[in-house]
Amino acid sequence: LSAHKHSSLVSLFSQHYVRTGKTTIHYGGFLARMMQLRQKSYYNCYYDIDEKDVKEIVSLSHDFITMISSLIGID
Repeated sequence: LSAHKHSSLVSLFSQHYVRTGKTTIHYGGFLARMMQLRQKSYYNCYYDIDEKDVKEIVSLSHDFITMISSLIGID
């Protein structure tokens, strides 16, 4: 699989991992949310995120990385 844009990566992840049942919709939603935050932070001149949200994102990111590592055989 190859993605040349961030949005393509989100679509491919959903198509090949969420829809096939290799992972849950929870992780597809998380990846889509991260894409939205990336867009906001990159294209808005001023974007504010609070510490609570950052802590939640970091925790969910660790879970996401663990899930991906399991899918590709890295434990």
